[in-house]
Amino acid sequence: MIEFGASLEDRTSQRRGVAQPEPRHQAYRKLHAEMAHWERHLQHGGDYLVGDRMTLADVAVFPSIAFAVRTGLTLAKRCPKAGAWYERMAARPSVEASWPPHWRQSEGPDGG
Repeated sequence: MIEFGASLEDRTSQRRGVAQPEPRHQAYRKLHAEMAHWERHLQHGGDYLVGDRMTLADVAVFPSIAFAVRTGLTLAKRCPKAGAWYERMAARPSVEASWPPHWRQSEGPDGG
């Protein structure tokens, strides 16, 4: 069994003599790369993904980011612009009205 918090070398499994990164580690790398993309994008624009007004782009992207935050992604240190965008979107009355009730009661399985 792979131990949580182990080094990358410890998290690789040997399959047919070729080291394969753990699927979870690959997913985290892809997620961080995607968030870095949005962080760079937000640094060159306004308060929303396509300027100073909320657009369909924000509506389309927000649920995925909200789910990632719900399951443990933290944005404040790595992606402060994306974190501010997330907080701005989460504070919208339409989001608050549609937020699942159990999301208001806890920060998620990993404590936020």
